Amino acid sequence: MASHLNFPPTNYRVKTAGRIATAFLNAFGFDATVSPWRTIYIRERYKDDQALLNHEMAHIAQIDRDGPLKFWPKILADYFIHGHKNSPYEIEARRYEAQ
Repeated sequence: MASHLNFPPTNYRVKTAGRIATAFLNAFGFDATVSPWRTIYIRERYKDDQALLNHEMAHIAQIDRDGPLKFWPKILADYFIHGHKNSPYEIEARRYEAQ
């Protein structure tokens, strides 16, 4: 990845996943996700999981650092090339889980 993240990011929201977000989470096997509108959608049972929230906040910080026009195509391509677990953005986000 490019450089250090400004963590934690600012200007984001956290919402409990509703029906549509939950369907997305179920389809991909995620417990939380970030939307292009700077919203973290998280399953109700994980709303107090600070490590998971930090992971998703790291994705917001990655968007801030790299810009949305680079971040979104790259993270999607990396999922297909490297798989979710080995995506460079995911590896970097995991480093922020304990912060």
